[in-house]
Amino acid sequence: MIQSMTGFGRAEASAGGWRCVVELRSVNNRFLDVRVRLPQGLGLLEEHLKKLLRGRMERGKIEGSAVLAPEGAG
Repeated sequence: MIQSMTGFGRAEASAGGWRCVVELRSVNNRFLDVRVRLPQGLGLLEEHLKKLLRGRMERGKIEGSAVLAPEGAG
């Protein structure tokens, strides 16, 4: 039986001289609340990503973020 909807996931990938870090967090919530933060210039993907998450989740507060940077920066 599921006791909690709390979770955290992080993935990192590098390709073509760029590094991408994606994080997803979820906490228990009575309703579905999806928030996505993307790097400047990728804002057009925000609604598509929200739609994908809403299609897989029924409830909870879901926060997603992505960071894109040249490899070796920061």
